[in-house]
Amino acid sequence: VLFVNSDVIVPVATVGRLEAAMSAAGVGIAGPVVLARQAPDRVASRGMRYHAATGRMRHPDAGGSYAPAAPGATTPVDGVSGCCLLARREALEATGGFDEAYFFAFEDLDLCLRAADAGFGTVVAAD
Repeated sequence: VLFVNSDVIVPVATVGRLEAAMSAAGVGIAGPVVLARQAPDRVASRGMRYHAATGRMRHPDAGGSYAPAAPGATTPVDGVSGCCLLARREALEATGGFDEAYFFAFEDLDLCLRAADAGFGTVVAAD
């Protein structure tokens, strides 16, 4: 299932690259590198890292320069931005989907963390 916010511009090859990223065993959710609209050479998100001890979530490469990775490259992450993500139906069934209690803040990370608890990995299609 592909989730895309209405204000996101999705390049033509994105869906195929997300599908390819999900071909690895155990991957249930994949997201693209998200670029900033106002500065398309800058990364808005290349995945999220979550620190359970502090409860903090970070986008480690946010604001950095964008350089595409090698074709087919993926990066395991704790979560991907919900503005555009591809999820296996099985991962959505195992998690119950997005939790509306988190609407508009952290629902994407929550989904990815619950998917991990259910045995599904999350990756960024780095290319």
